[in-house]
Amino acid sequence: MSQITIETPSPEELTPGLVMYLCPRKFIRRGGICHHGELREDYYTSPRPFLLVSVSGLVSEWVGVFPFEDTARVLISEDDKQGHPGWCDGDSWAHPNFRWTLSYAAFVSACGRDLSRVRRRNTVSAIKTLEIERASSRYAV
Repeated sequence: MSQITIETPSPEELTPGLVMYLCPRKFIRRGGICHHGELREDYYTSPRPFLLVSVSGLVSEWVGVFPFEDTARVLISEDDKQGHPGWCDGDSWAHPNFRWTLSYAAFVSACGRDLSRVRRRNTVSAIKTLEIERASSRYAV
């Protein structure tokens, strides 16, 4: 049986537009802060995609990414995506007011199930990331 190697991004790799599958329960334990209010338990119990919208030193801001459209979500089309075919196939929607602040330690603890590789990370175009970050800034605490 082959062993799966997790390639956790270094602090230098944390740039806006990066998409990672993160486990909210794990980053909550390490001090991750949600700026959306109360969370449903089913939301934070399993890994889901998050989009990095800004970074300052070892602190990063992430928004949740979902497979379906809903109020206040911003479309991420296939044309805005790069990376693994499973990520690029189909549209997604970022939820700009479902924003999280994570230390690098909280990020590392939460990304244990993301299988992307250093040269093949899942990303969103710079223009789309900026649009989502600007929408997210309206909800800043």
